[in-house]
Amino acid sequence: MPTTLYLPIKLNKTVLPKVGVFIPEHFKPSAAVDLIVYFHGNILPICKTEPGLFKTKGIEYYLDTPLFKCLREELNASKANAILIAPTFSTKFGSLTATWSPRYGNLNEDGKFDFLINEALTPLKGSKALPADAQIGKIILSAHSAGGVPMMKILSAKQRTESKYHRMLGLRMYVFWHRTVEGLAICQSRQPVSAFSSTGRARQANQRAQRPQKFHRCSTWLRALHPAQ
Repeated sequence: MPTTLYLPIKLNKTVLPKVGVFIPEHFKPSAAVDLIVYFHGNILPICKTEPGLFKTKGIEYYLDTPLFKCLREELNASKANAILIAPTFSTKFGSLTATWSPRYGNLNEDGKFDFLINEALTPLKGSKALPADAQIGKIILSAHSAGGVPMMKILSAKQRTESKYHRMLGLRMYVFWHRTVEGLAICQSRQPVSAFSSTGRARQANQRAQRPQKFHRCSTWLRALHPAQ
């Protein structure tokens, strides 16, 4: 059976200490574990997410909402041997301004992403979901909309895990975060990271009239684990 854990990982005093960890049904423990780390975007009614409910339950609420249930469903259906890690941020955090960094758990700081990964994996090793000596294999960084801000900041910071970065994926909404081009430049300079679904500056006025019913496909980041498929 697939398993979802909600770990009380405290990134700072601003965001809810709740990190979702999803282990798919067909996951086989191995010495090297591949990780998909997903950063949610701003919590908005257009995304069928409600700020009030999110403030109470965080990522636990988010992963059950209509447009984001696919994060677990498609990973499970793909039979990819990877674990999904999804932290909780604030309801609104999509700014590059430094004063906003507490809203996404201060993941712009050196070593903070390492802390997140270590805190997520340690309980799994303790519960025998992973071998005690398991090491990180590939890391897929993925984000929806405003989640691209912490993703970009992580790539700019010093992390012990950075050699494990395999792909960076941006899942598009009708409005994507406004500095995608800068994020793409950083990705291209930090091999082997690649960037997908980049759009540049969004044109809100023209796109609001054409809001897509489904604005991302979770399978995009699943293919990143096996690009040849």
